Amino acid sequence: MRFVRLTTEQRRFFDDFGYLIVRDAIAPEPLARFAAAADRLVAARYREIGARRASLTNVVAAEGALLPLLAWDTTVPLVVQLLSHNIHLTKSHLIYTYPAPPTAEQPTYWHRDIANSSEDLGLHGNTRMEIKIAYHLSDCPAPGYGNTWLAPGSNNLDRGLDLVPGSTDPAGAIEPELKAGDAFLFENRTFHRQGLNLTDRTRKVLMMGYSYAWLCPNDYVVQDAELLERVRDPVERQLLGALRTSNTQIDDGPLRAWTERYGVRRAAEIVADAGRVSGRDGAEAQPS
Repeated sequence: MRFVRLTTEQRRFFDDFGYLIVRDAIAPEPLARFAAAADRLVAARYREIGARRASLTNVVAAEGALLPLLAWDTTVPLVVQLLSHNIHLTKSHLIYTYPAPPTAEQPTYWHRDIANSSEDLGLHGNTRMEIKIAYHLSDCPAPGYGNTWLAPGSNNLDRGLDLVPGSTDPAGAIEPELKAGDAFLFENRTFHRQGLNLTDRTRKVLMMGYSYAWLCPNDYVVQDAELLERVRDPVERQLLGALRTSNTQIDDGPLRAWTERYGVRRAAEIVADAGRVSGRDGAEAQPS
């Protein structure tokens, strides 16, 4: 996996607002391959007539053409720097949002991922445990294309989400405007909801979730043996759980060596150091 350094500005923005947009994360040629593979998978596995949404999980095991995204150079290095080297893939989720009928109502379910963590730890005790990368396989250049809505800054809330009186959304909620090939990262504490597709086009996105190795995967109990046998790259094998030593531990040597090679520290260590330094320099980043 090639190294792409997370900038100070990107880290600060993600820490403050809970998401980060990566423009042109996938070049046109691989994008066409991934989009064609996604179309094949949906056509083969999803047959519910009249559905507003196709939702398929563990797609890297079902469609080998999507496997390169497991350790994609433009995005996964950012996840490692925002989280840790002790991570694995917990979810590969393909979502097609079809045009909504005229009578459809806007979704209102604002939520955090790893929902039980808020119940067990409390909103005040919740922490960053997972980061998802949403790769756009279709254009969402304006609101109303069915993109995921985000509540910037909600990753730092120690209470429930405050909604605007008379509205089902919080103040400052955004529907990111992205083109095919762009991606955005968001963490488990960032409140988000589905969007409504008001266009005549299908919105297509592949979400890849990465969490600490001691959290169980969402998509599978034991990953597909044929897939594990096929993958030889050490970093990819770690991310797929091929190097698991117990239910809660993996051999994190490949990504540990990768971080040491490039001088990457765990995010928790950076936060601890920042807490020992009074004040913050530089201007605050603002969501765009």
